[in-house]
Amino acid sequence: MRNRKLVQALCVAGVAAATTMSGTVAASGFLIVEQSVKQIGNAVAGGAASAEDASTIYFNPAGLTRMEGKQYVLGGHVIVPSSKYSGTASFALGGTILGGDGGDAGGAALVANFYYARDLSERMKFGFGVNAPFGLTTEYDAGWEGRYHALKSELLTVNLNPTIAYQVNDSLS
Repeated sequence: MRNRKLVQALCVAGVAAATTMSGTVAASGFLIVEQSVKQIGNAVAGGAASAEDASTIYFNPAGLTRMEGKQYVLGGHVIVPSSKYSGTASFALGGTILGGDGGDAGGAALVANFYYARDLSERMKFGFGVNAPFGLTTEYDAGWEGRYHALKSELLTVNLNPTIAYQVNDSLS
């Protein structure tokens, strides 16, 4: 009984520490959800599970079992993000850093993706996808207030996604 209370107290303390000490995560600013032309047309409304074309490799690989034959999907998206700074910057020992707001740090980018799917057998399918799930660039003006932290940030990822999907029965892939 005594050990059980100790374990419970440690669990409560761990949850309290995790919820009060965790910081903000803002990496989704570089997330590229636009992985399928069809999904863009559906306004990314959850149609990914419908597995209508080979781009299901990115959203729901098991969906390949709903397709027959060979499929190619090649897409490209022009993304024009906007990134503007507002606030003030200061030195660690006090004093304000002078400078502008950096302008709009976002810039246009072409993001391409490619998906290929084919039958290996009636129940087994093969797929291969190439896409960029995270990326883009921000570039602020040289004299902006945050110039000591960053002028240009660039992130590029390439996801190579080989997939094999197997249909166990009509309800499970």
